[in-house]
Amino acid sequence: MHSIRTSLASPTLASPTLGTPTLGTPTLGTPTPHPRGSMEPMTEPFPETRRDSFPETRRDSFPETHWGSFPETHWGSETLSPAFAPAYAFASSRLGSRVLRALAPLDRRVVLATRGKYTLFGPTTLPTLLLTTIGRKSGLPRACALNFLRDGRRLLILGSNWGQQQHPNWSANLLAHPDATVAIGGSEIAVTATELAGQDRDVALQRFLGYPMYRAYRGRTHRELRLFALSRRED
Repeated sequence: MHSIRTSLASPTLASPTLGTPTLGTPTLGTPTPHPRGSMEPMTEPFPETRRDSFPETRRDSFPETHWGSFPETHWGSETLSPAFAPAYAFASSRLGSRVLRALAPLDRRVVLATRGKYTLFGPTTLPTLLLTTIGRKSGLPRACALNFLRDGRRLLILGSNWGQQQHPNWSANLLAHPDATVAIGGSEIAVTATELAGQDRDVALQRFLGYPMYRAYRGRTHRELRLFALSRRED
């Protein structure tokens, strides 16, 4: 049988020291004797959670979400609130559309500064993101604030352009360069855009048309509104 050696630095039974083993009183983290008499620890060290075991695409920016999904925004909701009915009615009017277009550059600054957490229009609007595309002619980054809807692990965006006759520039940029970036919920995420067609587009469009402003926008133009799904880009 192995004997236990003691020294002057060893604690006594009457005055235990925190973190130092005493006879008959095992301390957490102290190796316990193996049944065969060895003093080697019986268990392996606890595995550490390593951030570098994840891809570098900012997963650690929103640990509350699953990989492939997108973080929540702080303002905006897909649920129509009766309290905001006047705001919806104003946004649906032609005057409201002109006002919103005039405020769009300021809203873009707010969304950019907060990386998609907040918007100039507060909780009265749908969830908002900042989409950064590559200009199809200039090749330079172009940013704009857009409302979106969630579709599983995708984000849906509609090129309504407030019902104007021309397509929004960002939609043409996505057709030329589908890879883009979104700022949402405080995170910047690389995405790939896919223009929807057929039944997939019809289903997504009906969701947007559930909101009075988008019904008004579609009624002002004869063009087919471009509709895109944004998915995380895996580099």
